[in-house]
Amino acid sequence: FRASYEASMHGKSGVEMDTYMETAVFLQISNSSAILIFSARTVGFFFSTMPAWQLLFSTLLGQVIINGWILLFAGTLIDKMLFSDVVRVWIYDIAWLLILDVVKMAAEALWDKIKPWEIEHNPALIKKAQEKRMSRRMSNSLLLTNMGEAKRNSVRKSGRISVRIESNGK
Repeated sequence: FRASYEASMHGKSGVEMDTYMETAVFLQISNSSAILIFSARTVGFFFSTMPAWQLLFSTLLGQVIINGWILLFAGTLIDKMLFSDVVRVWIYDIAWLLILDVVKMAAEALWDKIKPWEIEHNPALIKKAQEKRMSRRMSNSLLLTNMGEAKRNSVRKSGRISVRIESNGK
């Protein structure tokens, strides 16, 4: 990594970046863009809540493919990287992700202090948010005593048409 850095940063002027350095930059961008999704989906630290399994699976699959390719199969377009350099890129990405989370939370706290009063206290927006929250609670509740009624309410709200099939008790 050091030789590639020296060749790219302190070599001849106007020369392309060393391919090993290009690969490291590609890996850094790939990793950071994938894990930034975890930060963007929550108001706290990215690890404070569990993401949906689909998001977690697709992100992990993409990173396993990219990192595996760089470690095992690269050659013509990009260089193979040493495992220790891949770990360094990951440490760099996670460190910056933590820094970005702190900045995100600080910006949120600042916004909460300076935002206009009307934004949080608009009666139309409050009513709409309460209705949406109640609808989510009803459709996601596991404590419903009458699941059939909850399903019918959900269908009525969605506008879907359903067909009821009743059995003769057999």
